[in-house]
Amino acid sequence: MATWLISVCSVSLCLQKNQQRCNNGGWHPTFQCVFESVERYLTRKLHLVVNHQKSRVCSAKGIEFLGYRFTGYGGQYDVSPKNITKFKQRIQEITRRNRGVSMASRYETLGWYLRGWCNYFSLVEIKTFYVNLDKWVRHRIRACYWKQWRKAGARARNLMKLGLSREDAMPLASSSRGPWFMSKCRSVERALTNDYLAENGLVSLYEIWQKTRS
Repeated sequence: MATWLISVCSVSLCLQKNQQRCNNGGWHPTFQCVFESVERYLTRKLHLVVNHQKSRVCSAKGIEFLGYRFTGYGGQYDVSPKNITKFKQRIQEITRRNRGVSMASRYETLGWYLRGWCNYFSLVEIKTFYVNLDKWVRHRIRACYWKQWRKAGARARNLMKLGLSREDAMPLASSSRGPWFMSKCRSVERALTNDYLAENGLVSLYEIWQKTRS
């Protein structure tokens, strides 16, 4: 029976691998003994006060702790769905298209938030997790540009400045589709490339995560 301990300040979880309960519905005595041993160590050796309302023996699968979620019996974990939702809500606030701030200001605020968020959750060892979030953030930024350009003439001029031909730029510029839809168009992605966004100040979660591992 494998057991993991997570302990931060006065909150602790004793996570067990096997779903082994007693007939009365409680946990196997072995797990309870481990929990009590951990509690003694925290209180007597480290002189911490254990919060019993937040400390318990529980299955590792599906438990959420300090923003992370344990996803299996081998100690795997990722960011909890609740914190993914909070992340996207914060990005939406920063990139809200009617916010009336410059793109430089958006990039600066985004940079602070993305660096702090990624450094906190950098324990997640899943490359695609960061790559997919980067894609979503870039769509938000491209939608900001599209909304900022407003009129068809301005959109056409900016698209052509960014390398699109007149034949490609004009149909896009006159489209009645919304900014979020247009941000996913391949031609808009060809104009507002990943490199262009990075040069203007957009930081990458994946690159931040790579630096935390080096």
